[in-house]
Amino acid sequence: MLSMRLHAVVMAVVAVLGGSLSHPLPAVADGAWLDNAAATWNTAGMAIPTAPPFAATSDPRCLEQLKPAESDAGRAIEAAGWKLFSGDLADTHVRIVRGLAAFDGMCRPMAYQVFAFTASTPPQFLGTLSPTPMDARTDGALNQIELVNLDRVIARYSRYKDSDALCCPSAVSTVTYRVEQRGTGQVLLRMNTVTEPTSAAAPTTSGSRSSPAPVQAPAQVPRAR
Repeated sequence: MLSMRLHAVVMAVVAVLGGSLSHPLPAVADGAWLDNAAATWNTAGMAIPTAPPFAATSDPRCLEQLKPAESDAGRAIEAAGWKLFSGDLADTHVRIVRGLAAFDGMCRPMAYQVFAFTASTPPQFLGTLSPTPMDARTDGALNQIELVNLDRVIARYSRYKDSDALCCPSAVSTVTYRVEQRGTGQVLLRMNTVTEPTSAAAPTTSGSRSSPAPVQAPAQVPRAR
């Protein structure tokens, strides 16, 4: 009996550290804001959100993902306590900077946020692409970003049901943001959200259209031309 209990404890620890099990763990849902068309959080002139306390790691695989600031916008994010990961994504009007406060056991980003700035000098903070920090492989995790038509940002988020395995969200929400003038400042506002099933969704009697495989770590898409 003792050995069975010890095995259960070990398996639980492996799961927490990101180890693989024969049966995938269910996802934890926290992206309900994507289903609420009235949800707003960015305002012109808002301050950059302060990062949660950084969960230090000595794993070189994680540390090599951290990047030095390559812009004034990135330095502003660092000053707010965030650790930068991935490079900036920018066109002539908008600059995207990504920051995190932790990694999971497989060095996936946790407590991460995506920040939008004007590409001007000095940059103006436009807002974030999520009302709260996100965790990889959870409902509402942002995976892809695209800059379009100089004032639009398209972002894609993984959508999980409670029954989904962590590897395989059953839907993706695509949000279109637009930079708008508000008084003397500019702000990033959500225009619309479209949620569609992925290939991981359970089949229905009416069938479903094929869709791209889900992306499990934040990535960037080259700007459309």
